[in-house]
Amino acid sequence: MLKIIVGAAALALVASIVWATPQADIFESFGNITEDPWVLVAIVDLYAGFVIFSAVIWTLEPKKGFALLWIVPTYFLGNVIPAAYFIFRFSKALRTQAA
Repeated sequence: MLKIIVGAAALALVASIVWATPQADIFESFGNITEDPWVLVAIVDLYAGFVIFSAVIWTLEPKKGFALLWIVPTYFLGNVIPAAYFIFRFSKALRTQAA
């Protein structure tokens, strides 16, 4: 059930990205973030989550090169990557860690 919830959240994120893409240029939009301190807080929150995700993956994955294949794209593609990791690898990684 949890995988379904995470999958639905990932699909909602992808849908919002697809919707926003033709609405505004991403680089122009980010040029305006310094005007609103709460947007900066949201960006810091986002990247703190990426760091936390990276630490979890680094800890759970025995093959560090494979861990990097999940970690690096997260910083460019966002939380779609952690959602995919959760759906496809998380339970296996936990079993491997426990063994």
